[in-house]
Amino acid sequence: MMNNKIAQQALPKTKPYELRDAKLNGLLLRVQPSGVKTWYLEFERGKRIRLGRLSSMGHSEAVEAAKNALGPYWAGTDPRIERQKRKQVSTFGNFIDEHYADWAAAHQKTATATIKRLKVSFSKFLNMPMATISPLDMERWRAQRMKDGVKTNTVNRDITAIKAALNRAVE
Repeated sequence: MMNNKIAQQALPKTKPYELRDAKLNGLLLRVQPSGVKTWYLEFERGKRIRLGRLSSMGHSEAVEAAKNALGPYWAGTDPRIERQKRKQVSTFGNFIDEHYADWAAAHQKTATATIKRLKVSFSKFLNMPMATISPLDMERWRAQRMKDGVKTNTVNRDITAIKAALNRAVE
């Protein structure tokens, strides 16, 4: 039976390998030779979706994510297509309000300050689809903030906050 301890203790080998969960069919942990461990849900033979890395989600979170991903499959649609649709229409502001704020409240001491920082500093990006925010947009934003006289430390804190949020969105 898979649990956090077994997942953490899985050692990398010369070739990638997978550990399957005994309780939830299709849930597996793939261990790469580099040591990276990633949760996947295989809902049909050869059809998988990535749930996230072990470093950011434990076994219980992976089980919940797998059950959520199986909902569309049980309803007769491909979960990969559902996930792509959500990513395409999801704006940065919606992501902050619907997903990141709850996660931040549970995992960060300064969650309210971080959410406020994201909404105030990156108001330009709130209505943009997340898939369209590019490194060039970020560089232009940074240059404008520096031109406006904002201190480098403040700009760097803002960049760190949005990087953390966008990394969470990718997971």
